[in-house]
Amino acid sequence: MPIKRHELLLQALALLASINRRLNFSLSVMDRRVKACEKVGSLSVSKKKVQFHGFRQDLEEIYRELDLVILCSANEGMPVCLIEAMSRVFLFWHHRGG
Repeated sequence: MPIKRHELLLQALALLASINRRLNFSLSVMDRRVKACEKVGSLSVSKKKVQFHGFRQDLEEIYRELDLVILCSANEGMPVCLIEAMSRVFLFWHHRGG
């Protein structure tokens, strides 16, 4: 889905990984997008560096493991991942939105 801009995120992660080789990434994307993201991700980021996950229900475990939450979507009516992150005292930065 182009509006979600997964490809842009993967390009940014590849750049970050080239700067700091200790970084690892875990991406949660819709189940139907996992294969497409894996294909794009394998072109830009080492498979050892990024893990793709589909829908998960173990939110407490997920958020406990994270250092950063990124929402790169061009349009998000209800940014649930940010709302969930804020409820767990994550700091976040908002570039622009409606």
